[in-house]
Amino acid sequence: MSTAAKFTIDEYERMIACGAFVGPNEKHLELIRGELRMMSPQGAQHGELIGQLDDWSHDVVDRRRVKIRIQTSVEIPSLDTQPEPDVVWAVAKSYARRRPAPHEILLLIEVADSSLAYDLGEKCQLYAESGIRDYWVCDIPNRVVHVFRDPHPDGYRSRHRFSANDTIRPLLADNLSLDVAALFTCLDE
Repeated sequence: MSTAAKFTIDEYERMIACGAFVGPNEKHLELIRGELRMMSPQGAQHGELIGQLDDWSHDVVDRRRVKIRIQTSVEIPSLDTQPEPDVVWAVAKSYARRRPAPHEILLLIEVADSSLAYDLGEKCQLYAESGIRDYWVCDIPNRVVHVFRDPHPDGYRSRHRFSANDTIRPLLADNLSLDVAALFTCLDE
């Protein structure tokens, strides 16, 4: 696929600031490797799972140490990339003037239904290249959570799949956990 134009994060930010994507041109986009990419529309199950992860995050983290961000972008300047993950735990501080950078991201979670191949493929590689240490993909069709750790420029060296009988612990703290079965229960209601 050829790209008609490439953009830097600064150029993308200027386009957002001047309203390039609102009104009749409104699009849900993210910047991936300098390309503007359309984001998939969010289905009901996708939205419900994000709500579950948001509730869990607020219940378990120390808000003095962790800032919880839901569907807001992060910056990967070295790759001209500004994705919009579903859930991010970042170092607790203000991001009013910029977005969290990879070294400030403690946990990044994507919820995947129609975007599963993209989140396990290109996005996974992007996050590994940028050094994000703890990346999870909540796989709606298979009701499992893929956990990627130990980032390397060639990809993650540690890949695990957690299912209904498993509990996941974020790298941030061993005392925090997510029950995989409980996470997906909301989809049965």
